[in-house]
Amino acid sequence: MKKERILWMAAVGLLLSGYFFRPLYSEQSNLDERYRLTLEMILQSIKGNYVEKIDDQTLLLGAIRGMMAATGDPYTRFLDPEETADFSRAEGGALVGIGVEVTMCQNVPCIIAPIDGSPAARAGIKPQDRIIAIDGVSTENKSFAEILRIMTGEAGSTVTLKVERKNSLEPLEFKIARAVVEIDYCRGEILPGDIGYIRLSQFFGEDSGTVDTFRKWIDTFDKKKVRGVVLDLRNNSGGHLEMAVTLASMFLSP
Repeated sequence: MKKERILWMAAVGLLLSGYFFRPLYSEQSNLDERYRLTLEMILQSIKGNYVEKIDDQTLLLGAIRGMMAATGDPYTRFLDPEETADFSRAEGGALVGIGVEVTMCQNVPCIIAPIDGSPAARAGIKPQDRIIAIDGVSTENKSFAEILRIMTGEAGSTVTLKVERKNSLEPLEFKIARAVVEIDYCRGEILPGDIGYIRLSQFFGEDSGTVDTFRKWIDTFDKKKVRGVVLDLRNNSGGHLEMAVTLASMFLSP
């Protein structure tokens, strides 16, 4: 089977170089058209000639994720139905787990950010940590849904994560107890020196009062005539664009 795959890949490589690309690089076609045609030709070639059956959804999702990854921005990403459901779990203001938001990068789950005050944050999990094993099981090439299933459990149960961290010579291991994570999307205070401070952990919570809390602190700072305001967005993993626009409009003129 391995020999068949190698021979098939070599044949496709010759076919692409000898047939597909010759008409694509004519003077009449532009770069965008060439690559769109190339993508479609490769898709049809894999579907028709690959040694194992692969459905269109798997191939197209891979192409979409590749486009998102090509931006080089970890926050520019495509969410499939399972990932969308996980992304939306935090909207209610509480969840059971270790309290992290993850995405897939290079075939393993990567931490976007731990939730403030969550078991993961207290254990020392950091943004950009790559989870290479969960409870001793490798995460490489596992689906996002399977990763969620392995990580999910009842409050009080524990999970062990092995992570690779940038600038760390050896993988790190964290044993974390799952818990009910109460998510405080927005909090504020007045710091010494009459400096207003607002911490915004995610752009969620329209129905649980995030916008009202944010506005309350802005009004408080105005009444107290603070000397300045610090808007803390560190490790903010994103959320709803509409909420970001609403909050930004409190500072910016139309």
